[in-house]
Amino acid sequence: MSPGPTFLAERPLWRARSDEAPRRLSLASAQLLEVLGPARPSPLLRFQVFVRRRFEALALDPMARDLWGALALGIPPADEAHFSVFTESGTIHILVVSGLQVTLVMAALEALLRRLRLRGAALGSILAGLLYAALVGFSAPVWRGLFMGVAWALGRQSGWKLPPVAGLHLALLLWLLGHPGAGVEPGFLLAWWALLGVFWGAEPLAGLLSPLLSRLALPFARLAAPWLSTMPLLLALLHGGAPWWGILANLLVLRIDWRDRQLWLMGDAMTIQEGDLLDLGEPGPPAHRLLKAGHHGSRNASDPAWIKALAPEVVLISAGLHNRFDHPHPETLATFQAAGLRPWVTGATGGVRVSALDAGWRIETGEGAAAFMPLRKSP
Repeated sequence: MSPGPTFLAERPLWRARSDEAPRRLSLASAQLLEVLGPARPSPLLRFQVFVRRRFEALALDPMARDLWGALALGIPPADEAHFSVFTESGTIHILVVSGLQVTLVMAALEALLRRLRLRGAALGSILAGLLYAALVGFSAPVWRGLFMGVAWALGRQSGWKLPPVAGLHLALLLWLLGHPGAGVEPGFLLAWWALLGVFWGAEPLAGLLSPLLSRLALPFARLAAPWLSTMPLLLALLHGGAPWWGILANLLVLRIDWRDRQLWLMGDAMTIQEGDLLDLGEPGPPAHRLLKAGHHGSRNASDPAWIKALAPEVVLISAGLHNRFDHPHPETLATFQAAGLRPWVTGATGGVRVSALDAGWRIETGEGAAAFMPLRKSP
């Protein structure tokens, strides 16, 4: 039998802001990063670090700090347990800065400048959107929010020569033409529902509130309508009614079958998804298996019952060296040790390459080490 295909695990790359010591890095090849000089953070990077440190200095409860940091500034959580309910419901990706936040910030500022009768409301809104996007990073959802915010600001400035519904949905259509997969993302759907709330819910809500709030009824309704219109979707996602798009957006477990071998690539699957796989009858009949552990070796994945049922011969963990989450966690390593397995961690070894040979698995690391793992006689 000829050698099987090669499986190459993700090779960890340094982050420009690792350990809060910014460096200018040059990617000379797929396997080499070269430090070009001492720390010379750009003004934008210094601004981002300044805002983040000011936020972390606030006297907030740890859970509140994690949630508000994720929603307002895109800061990953310090404690993954705070996000467990979102992970289990398939809605973890709503806890990031999305186009919805960017558009709402721009629309709120534009409305405030108009209320104060200041000139350049549209320009001020666009500049604020660009500044906020620069602070949180120009991700795909942020770009989408900018498009929508710019369409809103320019439409208001021009007196809506193109009807608002047509103008903003044209911006959405242009975005979808370039990113068709975004149409099934929870973030996109939340932004769309919020847009519908602004157009179809703000004025009726203002009519209900006008006896209480008078002139403030319409501005308040425009801010409240997006949240009220997205609430049914959020409740459906968080209380057991997670639709298929939330599940797809959260994780993908891939099983590759090749002759007598199986590769299990667990993605961000956690113990609850591993339990679901067991309930569905997985992993099936015995086989010679390679496991890429779920969620980068987090303690919330690689349940002992799943590892026992899977009985892998090789275990890989994709986790960067000295990462801020301390992946892989000691509890996960202890689980593999109890099962008689030695996991290969990409960050600690400079990357891992595994090849399927006739009699077993050949393992090579980026540091030059090599090992051979023979096949079990009875898989």
